[in-house]
Amino acid sequence: MRAGRLPAWWRSISFRLTLNYGALATLTTLTLLAFIYIQVISVLHTQFFRHVSVTAQRLLLEYEDGGRPGLVRALELALSDRVDSEREIYLLLDENGHKIVGNLDELEPALLRRTDMSEVAVHREGVLTQGRLRVQGLDDGSVLVVGYDLQELNEIKSLIGQASLVAVLVAGLLIAAGTYIFYSELGYRVAGIRRITQEIRAGRLRERVPLLGHTDEFSQLAQDINSMLDQIEDLMQGVRHVSDTIAHNLRTPLTRLRGRLQAAQQPGAGVAEMRAAQQAALAEIDLLNQLFGKMLQIAEIEAGMQRQRFLSCDLREICRDVLDMYDALAEECGVAVSCTPGATPRLIGDADLLASAVANLLDNAIKYADSRVWISTGTDGRGWVRMTLQDDGPGVAPESLPLLGRHFFRADERYSGHGLGLSSVLATIRLHGGEILWENAQPGLRVHVFFPAASSQP
Repeated sequence: MRAGRLPAWWRSISFRLTLNYGALATLTTLTLLAFIYIQVISVLHTQFFRHVSVTAQRLLLEYEDGGRPGLVRALELALSDRVDSEREIYLLLDENGHKIVGNLDELEPALLRRTDMSEVAVHREGVLTQGRLRVQGLDDGSVLVVGYDLQELNEIKSLIGQASLVAVLVAGLLIAAGTYIFYSELGYRVAGIRRITQEIRAGRLRERVPLLGHTDEFSQLAQDINSMLDQIEDLMQGVRHVSDTIAHNLRTPLTRLRGRLQAAQQPGAGVAEMRAAQQAALAEIDLLNQLFGKMLQIAEIEAGMQRQRFLSCDLREICRDVLDMYDALAEECGVAVSCTPGATPRLIGDADLLASAVANLLDNAIKYADSRVWISTGTDGRGWVRMTLQDDGPGVAPESLPLLGRHFFRADERYSGHGLGLSSVLATIRLHGGEILWENAQPGLRVHVFFPAASSQP
């Protein structure tokens, strides 16, 4: 039968998985029952063997003490005391093989020559039964046969066998029921995830796997899938936003460029007008080159291409170097920059990218600050490297805080730019496995940046 023609339930991995576990459970049950059966029967056989041996030894002592008459009296007492008389087998033969006393009808001559204990079919008081016998020759030529009727043992074997069969059947039914329940539950849980994936494939990215409030593996998988879908939705929205913004940012300068070139081509346009149009066109092209260069840099950072340049570096030293470069700009803007460079563990990263991220944050802080900017380094409660930067400016509207770092987002449209500076900062921090936290300090904006220390990285 080809795979395509197999029943749906047989092609299901959940069914085959539960079937394998059911077969394993059945095999385990059979093995356990076989072990119990063998042990019980072995113990019973040992008890019967000991009983026959002890009884034979006792009768031999009677023979040594009282001779054949004493042995006959002991046998008659054993047959009449009604203690295990239904299971005990006794026979005493004279030197000619004639029965003297006993409850065994006859015995084959070949068995009289055996000295070991054997299991044979015998007639006991006219009834055919299975017995374990021990044959002992005596000094006067007589033969003593001591044995035990195995009918009770056979009944116990049959009872254990029937109980084992019933146990196997019950176990099989329970395993079948458990297999069906497990198959149904697993199929139900997987079907919910498959339904959501089909919805996502159809373009409905807002669908999520329902959480049932459990803490099992499927709930954890559902949470991971939902987190992945959230990230995919954010990325898709970011792509749409970037595409729309690029189209908008390109349309305006291209429109201006086309208008100026058209004006320079008008009849009567002089050389000065043409040169002015050329200079304006070059300026617009330079701005577009800057825009695409910045986007390319962010794309390279997000792709992790700079990880090959990661080395051990000191964030405190990086902040000091950036502050030295921005002293002149801060003084020109009338902003006092104070730094508290606390000791920090070293981190693994690209010093140039980290310096660029710190420079972007410091440039924004100086741009929006009224008079002061604070910057400090240290560690957080987890032992991560921390940098905090704060200004005393107007801050950011609460609804704009989640949008900081988004491509082309500008909290204040009064300042020129493409809105990609904080995007590159966010990409750099993510590249280094770090975190960033924005909060209004009232006054100003406070930025916390965290990086895992070199000792905490694998």
